[in-house]
Amino acid sequence: MSMYILLIGVLVFSGMAVFSNKIALQAKVRSSAYQVARGQMDVLKTTDFDKLMPMTDVTFDIPQELIDTLPGANNAKYETQGIYSISDRSMTQKQLDVRIKWRNASSPEGQIAPWSEVRLGTILTRPGSVTNPITTPGGTP
Repeated sequence: MSMYILLIGVLVFSGMAVFSNKIALQAKVRSSAYQVARGQMDVLKTTDFDKLMPMTDVTFDIPQELIDTLPGANNAKYETQGIYSISDRSMTQKQLDVRIKWRNASSPEGQIAPWSEVRLGTILTRPGSVTNPITTPGGTP
């Protein structure tokens, strides 16, 4: 009886260890994806406000370093997408959205895996507008 209880305990513990490893790998992938999304967001934010034309689902390249961090990337084929959108909120504001998506092209069962993704969004205000005044060195607008 004690061997049976010990066996059950070992099985439960090993299952929890596999599950926690999977969660740690997912956290690592999400962290890398956020870094790529923040980098693309910084590129968009440093672009001249008037050059940011409304666009939907514009793709950009995902660095190979991110793809290599995906769990089992050396054994599996991953699909990745980097997408950004720009929309006008008003004459002085634009909405910027960046998404990084990834999935394993095929699961062990031969089915296509669902997409995982991270999203970042921000509102960019025209420099010098009423909602974002430019201040002089003395601190007055």
